[in-house]
Amino acid sequence: MSEMDKVITCQISFLSLGNEKVDLAVKKVIDIIESFNVNVRVGLLSTEIKGPSSEILKLIQEIVSYSNKHSKFVLDIKISNICGL
Repeated sequence: MSEMDKVITCQISFLSLGNEKVDLAVKKVIDIIESFNVNVRVGLLSTEIKGPSSEILKLIQEIVSYSNKHSKFVLDIKISNICGL
């Protein structure tokens, strides 16, 4: 198993800044996350993700790419190779 295929867990909190349609921005980020082949648990303050590190990193890149085009944002990310496994 390569390093990029190792399973990791990730906790993501997305904050849309200066956007009147915050709910829509958060929903779009959740839609992006759910489009990947990872386990997802959406919470009130953050979303937990578990899957291959390559998928998690692609997912984060997709969120950043989308968000750069549509709003100002803060993306708080915690990644672990031990927690939640």
